[in-house]
Amino acid sequence: EARPAGEGLVRREAFKEADIEPPWNEVVKTVRAYDFASTKKTKDMLYDPDYFASVKISKLRSGDYFIHDIQRTRIGVESWAKTILDNAVRDGYKVDVIIPLDPGASAKFANSQIKKAILTEGFVVREMKTSMDKLNRFRPVAAFINNGYMHILKNCGNDLENGIVNELNFFYSEVESFTGERKSGKNGHDDMVDALSDGYAALA
Repeated sequence: EARPAGEGLVRREAFKEADIEPPWNEVVKTVRAYDFASTKKTKDMLYDPDYFASVKISKLRSGDYFIHDIQRTRIGVESWAKTILDNAVRDGYKVDVIIPLDPGASAKFANSQIKKAILTEGFVVREMKTSMDKLNRFRPVAAFINNGYMHILKNCGNDLENGIVNELNFFYSEVESFTGERKSGKNGHDDMVDALSDGYAALA
């Protein structure tokens, strides 16, 4: 877990870990934000593909934020809608679904199908559009984390691709290593960072 001094915007120690989730009367709004990726990893791959990731996060009446759940996996486009709907059913109707808006034609079609499926089941879905780069999207989130206003449920992370359940090391490692620069390899992912940034922006 060692890293060079000065790398990254936050350290894991800045998150406020909690044993239980806050009651609904302390919550202003909750969303689950997604970052999409559709490449499945194979044994002969020479690179480490991005993850399909999501972060469930609330804004509290105190002005703080609370992370309830973190997931990442690798699935094809054909599995996106079912995965999102399965999470929505577990999260409940009070939780809005936030999906990224990608300008590509194929992504627009996939988003359209996903939105229709989610809306048909009675859930609220919104597309998140941003013109900022990844670093500037994450800066306000990092500021909340570093000032002690970002709470997180202990062991709420699940890396379904790698069989890791109920732990946060993989999430903390990604957040700590994020600098906004493009990196390659398994330590260069920013999928959960993007989902966290979009979730924060949807609540701010």
